[in-house]
Amino acid sequence: MAEAMRGLKRTHRCGELSLAHAGETVTVMGWVQKQRNKGGIIFVDLRDRSGLLQIIFEESDCGGENFAKAEKMRSEFVVAVVGTVEKRAGAVNENLATGEIEIRAKETRILSEAETPPFPIEADSRTKEELRLKYRYLDLRRPDLQRNLILRSAITANIRKFLTEEGFLEIETPILGKSTPEGARDYLVPSRVHPGTFYGLPQSPQLFKQLLMCSGYDRYFQIAKCFRDEDLRADRQPEFTQVDMELSFVDVEDVIDVNERLIQFVCRTGSGTSSSAHPLDRCNEPLWFRQTGYPFRHGTHGCIGDGKGLRLRRICFRFGAGRFRQGNQRQRAGNYAAEENRCPCGYGKGLRRKRAGLSLHWRRRELQVFFRKVYDGRRTDGIG
Repeated sequence: MAEAMRGLKRTHRCGELSLAHAGETVTVMGWVQKQRNKGGIIFVDLRDRSGLLQIIFEESDCGGENFAKAEKMRSEFVVAVVGTVEKRAGAVNENLATGEIEIRAKETRILSEAETPPFPIEADSRTKEELRLKYRYLDLRRPDLQRNLILRSAITANIRKFLTEEGFLEIETPILGKSTPEGARDYLVPSRVHPGTFYGLPQSPQLFKQLLMCSGYDRYFQIAKCFRDEDLRADRQPEFTQVDMELSFVDVEDVIDVNERLIQFVCRTGSGTSSSAHPLDRCNEPLWFRQTGYPFRHGTHGCIGDGKGLRLRRICFRFGAGRFRQGNQRQRAGNYAAEENRCPCGYGKGLRRKRAGLSLHWRRRELQVFFRKVYDGRRTDGIG
């Protein structure tokens, strides 16, 4: 039966304790990761968002009642433990931040019991996504997902810190507004007060930030929620968050300078890493970003966005006796006739190839131009 935590107050998170706290009496609370009964002594791994901590229950230290509670503990029980921090008598677990210590329990309370979870609460789970989403509250307890959310929180806090110190004002703009033409379709919300009319959820705060610039707020930013009714992409979903900013009385170089320094600051401090230990600080030169124009990006990478080291080149094929299925990413038979920026067989002209009884005729509008990815001068497998 669950007990109340009345009278108890958590003094530390599990991952905050170390040898420096040896001899102190602490109160920790969290979820049971694992319980091991060795007969006369019970080991419990207690988990919270900061990490794992080993608890030891011995009847001579905690009494028969508390020892019986420890025997009942199972995975995902929520418990509170009062005990003394000690150096581990056995082997040190170097894989844990708290691997040198353990808590010798004196008092414990079971705050909530739990049934056996449908999948193990552990990092790098191979459980099917459908099951994980069904029990999302359990999935979010996994250490890798918690690390992602903690990292996002740290990055967001540092973005706010940097831009505030640069003289930006964080101003929140409305979510319910008038629909305006942008790059995608709007999500619409019907109005109860004005039947037959709709609010449009913002695809970006474009109108509002322009209004703010006209109103004299010369440096504005917000971490804005945006909504776009469009097909899914690798880097976007219908609801997403973006860092939105606007500056007045500046030129292009000023905007680039602020954003370069923002990225540098976030990379150094976003994960909580001290700047003195960060790899960026071993660079003797200031951080800078290569600037390229549209012809370079579009001609070399085939897109306006960052090519991330992937270069694209036109190629054409000479078919063998096998088949080449359009849309498939593998060239089933034959080999490459050439790989260079201009198709040697005459781009746009009629093309005939006869081999092993296979005859193909590509006219200008049907000629397919494929691209092969080259990373750092080395060919990759497959066709992009």
